[in-house]
Amino acid sequence: MKIKIVLLTALLLAFSLIGLAQAKTNNAFAPESETYAGELQVGKTQSVILYFGAESGDYAAFCFKNNSAVGRAILAACKDKQQCQFTGEVTGGECKVPGLEADLSASSKIVSIKSVKSLAAKNSATGKTPKSSNKASAPDALIKNLYAAQKSGSGPFFQTRDRAFVDKYFRKDLADLIWKDAVAANGEVGAIDFDPLYGSQDPQISNFIIMETGWGGDRKFGGDDEAVVQVTFKDSGKERMVSYQFKRGKDTTWKIYDVHYRSDDGQVKLAEVLTKARAASQIIPASFQPPSKIETVEQLAKMLSEAFTANELGRLDAAQTNPGTVRIVLEHSITGEIESKIFKTFAAGEKWFKSREREDGPARNSGTLLRCKASICTYEQEGMLHNNLYLQKITYGYKKRLPYIKAIYVIDGD
Repeated sequence: MKIKIVLLTALLLAFSLIGLAQAKTNNAFAPESETYAGELQVGKTQSVILYFGAESGDYAAFCFKNNSAVGRAILAACKDKQQCQFTGEVTGGECKVPGLEADLSASSKIVSIKSVKSLAAKNSATGKTPKSSNKASAPDALIKNLYAAQKSGSGPFFQTRDRAFVDKYFRKDLADLIWKDAVAANGEVGAIDFDPLYGSQDPQISNFIIMETGWGGDRKFGGDDEAVVQVTFKDSGKERMVSYQFKRGKDTTWKIYDVHYRSDDGQVKLAEVLTKARAASQIIPASFQPPSKIETVEQLAKMLSEAFTANELGRLDAAQTNPGTVRIVLEHSITGEIESKIFKTFAAGEKWFKSREREDGPARNSGTLLRCKASICTYEQEGMLHNNLYLQKITYGYKKRLPYIKAIYVIDGD
């Protein structure tokens, strides 16, 4: 009898240990709880929390069914189009919510919730959000006004009618750069050779969303006197984001101090673009002595050929051969793709070429000048090699009987 009891006890202990081991194994593979925050978008049967990383520009979507325990908890705490934060477990899975911006490459399903809260409610209750006495001057309201103003023709960009249009939206440092660029361009294309509200030259916009203000006070959106408003959209079918960086002034007014354009190709900052362009326009190579006068277009075409192959297009600025802007057209021989850029100076065009270079090239080549006729100069070209750029032709005009270059055409051997 004692033997049976001992055996039974041993068996029970063994089963207990097996059960404990299985539980540990299952817990090892169970998803860990994480905290996420983003804009809640409510659908009829399913909803999604959209998260946009302020620093990385990465997109993520967290979806759930409205009638689930997770859904009821989130919808009870957060309202549609507001920022919502939750702590819970998520699992990999593609979010496709009809009618909502949730068909994203990075997405997960929320499987359980530990806690959830509305960030708008939190900020309102704690007073952490720096509220303005005038709601129209809040960062996200200012961005809505900016897009509407630019669309109606009363925006701050590409105009020299009134400096106040610029100062209304931008802090002094950035406002100075925008205003000076417009004045220097004199109606032509300046350093901003793209649509500054979308970050592309020919935007085809859909699924346009202006997010609520992301207030500072943490590592994501900066200090207490900083805020971020993110604008998301698709441009020709590709996901894009423009991030407006705000600072609060001594008068408690929020204004933009920089604009970040984020895409799969990386990030471009408006303040950096304008600062570099202004610096480039003032550069004159110390080693170059400009000729006293370029009297013929053939002289100008040969000078361009030498500057192009020497990687010193800025020489032509010193020679004062370009009274306005210059267009550079780059054709890719394999794909047939054509890139066309307009620059205020040759030095700016040179910087664009150099920004595309790698350690191994591409090298630049120019054949002998063939002829200049009917506003076009052409260069001899015998075959093409990989990783080489070839000067094809230029177009030119005359001002006060002196020639100047309108456009430079280059082909890439790819």
